[in-house]
Amino acid sequence: MKHLNIALVTGHNYISPNMIRITLQSEAIKSFPANATGGHIKLIIPQPEHNSREFQKFLRSFGVRKRMRTYTVRHLNLQSGEIDIDFVAHGDDGPASAWALSAKLGDFIGLSSPGSPKLKPSQSGRYLVAVDMTAFPAAAAGLEGLSSDSTGDVYAEILSEKDIQPVNAPDGIKLHWIINSAPHAGSAALTSAIRNHSLTGDESVFVAGEYEAVGDLRTYFRKEQGYAKDQLYISSYWKRGLIESEHKRVKTLVA
Repeated sequence: MKHLNIALVTGHNYISPNMIRITLQSEAIKSFPANATGGHIKLIIPQPEHNSREFQKFLRSFGVRKRMRTYTVRHLNLQSGEIDIDFVAHGDDGPASAWALSAKLGDFIGLSSPGSPKLKPSQSGRYLVAVDMTAFPAAAAGLEGLSSDSTGDVYAEILSEKDIQPVNAPDGIKLHWIINSAPHAGSAALTSAIRNHSLTGDESVFVAGEYEAVGDLRTYFRKEQGYAKDQLYISSYWKRGLIESEHKRVKTLVA
């Protein structure tokens, strides 16, 4: 397991009705790679009864994996040792969402070092992105790091029109917003939009979201369209009815 550190909450803001941005600060963040924006990071959610000393002890225990969730570094400030993490505010039925909803300045959380960004460079400069709200932070961070002459299309599934967010992407990147107020009922509109999109064959493709929707688009790009693996990042971030550890076990079967 990666070395785990403790970070403190230094910011808590709703950037849309259903998305919370939490800023975390730690001296350990100052040593993150400069390109960590858009990379995944493991967060360890404290139990409600944990104080700081108890949580430090908990981070060294076997129980830590049950409280571990995967998120994206949306922004990174190496100088201040801060990162922004965006959480979908979908109620308090999960430990991460419950923590994000109630987090206050000065609260603590555990975190790992980050992985690398997932949006793959495209030799053609063209990109195609399909995501739901859970994967939107990873896609948005990647898009904001593209060269100014990049082109492409982004299909983003959001819960309501009020969840439309500004993205500092190149002018040639077009964002298409798909409203789905019931993502647990499926993402048919998102997968249909991608299947009806005119492909060039040389795009870098980024697909992430719910397991079944991602599986459909994996089949589409790999088998029906014959895209090479080095053009694709296709990953499920969650599965209806499963917690993260259960989803990961299912996910390994199709990786």
